[in-house]
Amino acid sequence: MKKTDIFLAILLSGLIILAGCSGKNNFRTPPEGIIPHKKMANLLADIHLAESALSQQQLTDKDFKYYTATYYSVVFKKHHTNRKQFEASMKYYSENQDEMGLIYDQVIVILSGTDANK
Repeated sequence: MKKTDIFLAILLSGLIILAGCSGKNNFRTPPEGIIPHKKMANLLADIHLAESALSQQQLTDKDFKYYTATYYSVVFKKHHTNRKQFEASMKYYSENQDEMGLIYDQVIVILSGTDANK
């Protein structure tokens, strides 16, 4: 084996090892049109809060659907997004479980910092 072949083999091995050792919070940049990780975590936290508030209400099925749509609209407006972009983002992150797990790690931190007495 030539010295250059050995050097290339070592270099390639090193790059593979470095790629496999990426840190826990290193997100890939999502494709265009997909909600970025941090924004997605904040959006999901607000959606979970809205759903929690809805679950505390005693609503008929018809009222529940109406208020769910209303709450979601308010959350989407707050985060400058819409249902279509949210659903596309959920589909993308659902197909990329490692990223979804990291996003939900952030959601838990956000919700844990929310004062339940407010």
